[in-house]
Amino acid sequence: MRIRAYSSPFQAAPATPERPLLPYPRGWFCVGFAGDFKPGTVTTSAFMDGEIVIYRTRRGTLRVTRPYCPHLGAHLGAGGRIEGELLVCPFHHFAYAPDGTCQRTGAFPVTVDTGCYAAGASVVDRCS
Repeated sequence: MRIRAYSSPFQAAPATPERPLLPYPRGWFCVGFAGDFKPGTVTTSAFMDGEIVIYRTRRGTLRVTRPYCPHLGAHLGAGGRIEGELLVCPFHHFAYAPDGTCQRTGAFPVTVDTGCYAAGASVVDRCS
């Protein structure tokens, strides 16, 4: 019997102390239907042993992120809102683009790297 090594271009990044691997299988998990998430909405959903925040920007981009703002930990699903293409934290009004980068802090645009990054996950948005 021969055993063939399997390699894939879709391998997850290795675990690090800052980003440990979850104790779940790697793969895709259905968290809802495309029609459940209207443009401009922010929704919190139970996922495995925690929560995720699912939101759709005004242009219709669907995103999933961790529930806590990387700035000071406010829950993005409890009062977070969409302003155009940005997810805005309800506490200090930090605004995150769909790619997770911080675009605005409170009342000021970001001119330097704040170190705040709203980590997201890959999303497949299928309407049929």
